[in-house]
Amino acid sequence: MQFVRKVIVLSILSIGFNLTIQAEGWWDYYNTAKSMASFHITVGWNNYWYGNKKNFDEIIGSGDKTEVVINDKGVITSITDNKRSPVLLGRIPQTQTDIDAIRDGLSNHDKIGIYTFNRDFERSWAGLEDLKRSEDNENLIIWHRYDTTDYTSPSDIDLIRIARDLYSRDKRGEKRAYVHCKAGRGRSAAGIVAYSLLLAKNDGKIDQVSIDSMEKYLQTKRPQVALSSDARVKLEDFRKELSKESFETMIQKNDLAIAKRDAELSH
Repeated sequence: MQFVRKVIVLSILSIGFNLTIQAEGWWDYYNTAKSMASFHITVGWNNYWYGNKKNFDEIIGSGDKTEVVINDKGVITSITDNKRSPVLLGRIPQTQTDIDAIRDGLSNHDKIGIYTFNRDFERSWAGLEDLKRSEDNENLIIWHRYDTTDYTSPSDIDLIRIARDLYSRDKRGEKRAYVHCKAGRGRSAAGIVAYSLLLAKNDGKIDQVSIDSMEKYLQTKRPQVALSSDARVKLEDFRKELSKESFETMIQKNDLAIAKRDAELSH
């Protein structure tokens, strides 16, 4: 009987502790600590397992029109948009060689856009902050930030922001759009799915696609892509909103939160 009481007490304390963690934001600290502790290990593992010769893949092609091609089995076979630059998905750039590979085929004056879902410590530890300050890259890279802790998913606002930013990339003269997180697998993949949903909306096919079909399409281009359950929920909410209203309306409804986030990540 005494043992049972102890189990009950410990269970109540455990539940209370977990609720306290979530209520007071300690869960964010936990994920940040886990991300910090595992960063170098997972970067090394990803480089070993997936190879380091090709660190990215083209997901969305550039073309004359926006088109999400769906076959008679409901499988997405290609996605293009009417922009001058393709959208690439990859790991965090770590060396100038990585930047040069993204720029391959461009002129010395062409600009690229880098869309990062990494936290500041990830960019610093990987060497991306040094690359950002390098004279070789000065005025040639346009940076976009959607700082998201590893083992979590991008916020609803950041999903809107990256869709907006990728859609407007021609106005900034970006000849390549490189979207990344640590491995180009989860956080950044969610961002590209959000943009792909906008393209499906513009192609009149938003009700013909699902988060599952989008993920499977990305996996045909980059097999390691894996959306978290939390990302799936947020992306499905994003899809439903796009199904009911225009993207412009979505932006207007969230304009204050978007402006706040833009200001927060502007430095």
